[in-house]
Amino acid sequence: MQLLAIGIGHDVTRYYRRAVTIVDADELAGAITEELAELFETDTAAGERRRGSRRRVA
Repeated sequence: MQLLAIGIGHDVTRYYRRAVTIVDADELAGAITEELAELFETDTAAGERRRGSRRRVA
């Protein structure tokens, strides 16, 4: 399980290891999308390492 905090107008990095601060609620959808994409990229890479396969970088 991963926990991500998104502070809208408040810096929450002191309370959460993985945190993002945005200025306005209008940025929320973009911030969520970016963080979810990063989360899945990280999980995919970890799963490949466990299986012994490697990603090929072009």
